Amino acid sequence: MIAEANRSGLPVDAHGLRASARVYADYQRRLRDANAADFGDLLLWPARAMQRSESYSARWASRFDCVLADEFPGRQFCAVHLAPAARRRAR
Repeated sequence: MIAEANRSGLPVDAHGLRASARVYADYQRRLRDANAADFGDLLLWPARAMQRSESYSARWASRFDCVLADEFPGRQFCAVHLAPAARRRAR
């Protein structure tokens, strides 16, 4: 919803955003209860772990000589944090 508003240049519908937040919280609870994850979680969790732990980040960075990122929009949290964390070893 927010990404679409950014692309279109239109304001975010506040009522729709609040409704989405309520649905999203339930969606995340259901995923957790089912021991499941969506694609965004699969990117977000390691990115957060790399931010929190230098040793975790270094351990993963040591596994790669290069990181190829396809279609990483610059404003997404994971794009900003995951790819740079994985390539730290190259510096």
